[in-house]
Amino acid sequence: MSLPVGEFGKPRVQLIDNTTLMDFQIEGSTPEEAQRKSIALFDAFQKKINELRLEEKTSQDSGIQTTLKDAKENLKIVQDRLNKFKASSGLSSAGQIDALSTNIENLRQQRAVFLAEQQQSTAQLGQLSTSLNISTPQAAEAFTLNADDLFQQNLKDYNDATAQLAALSSQLGPNHPAIVQINTRRTAAWTALKGRGRFLLGRAISQEMIAQYNLNGQGSAREGFFQQVITTQVNQRGLTARAAELDRQIGQLENRLANMTQKLSVFEAFNRDVTIAEAIFSSTLARLNLGTSDTFGSYPQVQLLTDPSLPRSTSAPDKKFVFLGATIGSLFVTLGTL
Repeated sequence: MSLPVGEFGKPRVQLIDNTTLMDFQIEGSTPEEAQRKSIALFDAFQKKINELRLEEKTSQDSGIQTTLKDAKENLKIVQDRLNKFKASSGLSSAGQIDALSTNIENLRQQRAVFLAEQQQSTAQLGQLSTSLNISTPQAAEAFTLNADDLFQQNLKDYNDATAQLAALSSQLGPNHPAIVQINTRRTAAWTALKGRGRFLLGRAISQEMIAQYNLNGQGSAREGFFQQVITTQVNQRGLTARAAELDRQIGQLENRLANMTQKLSVFEAFNRDVTIAEAIFSSTLARLNLGTSDTFGSYPQVQLLTDPSLPRSTSAPDKKFVFLGATIGSLFVTLGTL
């Protein structure tokens, strides 16, 4: 209005009971001036409220931003601490311990199965060895010799020479050239047989061993028993090795489980700190977003219900009534002095 505050005048404000309405009145020298003052008053009122809203929002946002920054930094700190612990301990979740326990139990069940099969193979091996009157190592040696073609050829040469010598010895003397020749061939075969046997078994062989191993009976029932002994022994060794490997794995996993169990409480504490920090950060961020969307928190939106009216009459006493009252008063005074 380009007027000093004193000339503008002080408005009259009335709160209407049981409502959120306010009634403003202001005087002017003319109806038009009174109307313009009312409009200017409302505009100034709106401007001041907007300033207060902005001031409050700036203050609130500044505090929330500081809190949000602190919450974000704290979240990063606890997350880094948790990640470092995961990397150093190998424990990334509590479910790892359950999975590890389940794995150990499965390995124990497999080990129990292997041990049962191993005991069965041991019993079968003992029964076969008793039936053959031969030990398991001896059965293995018999199969080693029986599977070697050169040893078998030397054995055949030796047996053939022995048979021929037995047949001719009843007819010829020991110095007969035929007997000498067969003896020479038999000795050479035996020498070759012993040399090959030592090479294969790592120890000397004897005629008693050959007789006990019964190497001439290929395809016989005894040979079938020999084969069962070797097969059972190989199976038993395989089961023993697998059970030993399971024992090793179970031991490693149990040590790992014990180590993880000790670190579980630390992991849960770090994880709990991260959960709390995330909740604080999310809550602070939500408060900031809510404050951004709610711009009318302490200062609600103001709406002009009716436009300022253009007065049709003065609010002060009418001059005609003033003059009439003055005249009547003067008349009464004059009459009173007579």
